[in-house]
Amino acid sequence: MKEPKKPVKKVVKKPEVKKPRVKAIDDRPRFMLILDMIQVNGWSLDKSLKVSKMSTETFYKWVENDPDNAKLYTCACARRADAIFEEIFDIADDTKNDTTQVFDRTGKKIDVPDMEWIQRSKLRVDVRKWAAAKLNPRKYGEKLDLTSDNEAIKPSTIIVQLGNGKAPDETTE
Repeated sequence: MKEPKKPVKKVVKKPEVKKPRVKAIDDRPRFMLILDMIQVNGWSLDKSLKVSKMSTETFYKWVENDPDNAKLYTCACARRADAIFEEIFDIADDTKNDTTQVFDRTGKKIDVPDMEWIQRSKLRVDVRKWAAAKLNPRKYGEKLDLTSDNEAIKPSTIIVQLGNGKAPDETTE
């Protein structure tokens, strides 16, 4: 009797997926544009990269491979907090949508506070305050640093004198 033939497995090689090569920083104007979006507009890196149509990987390679780029990016991130902080004043001072016009019972137009818009503006301010404090806690944080020349201040000893200042067993009547 013949043994049944075993099915032959075909080995299919998967095509090699080539990783995109990271361009050298010959695109300096594009890099600087991304940094401007971060530091002037206060945009996140993700948003800046989407607008400039660049991958995160490419950007970080540029930063990792060149110490000057790393310094520029660090500086841009520090300035982002300032841009975000400045937006707070623009939002707080903008009153154009704080009221909406409605008709009263007599058909007269009256201005009524638009509470949804006011709450939204408050949220926008609060988020920016939080972000500025996280991006630059030393400048915009709410924590009070009780130091002197970066050294902790020692608590002073406070002596409280009660009564006549003598111990109870020393008191004579």
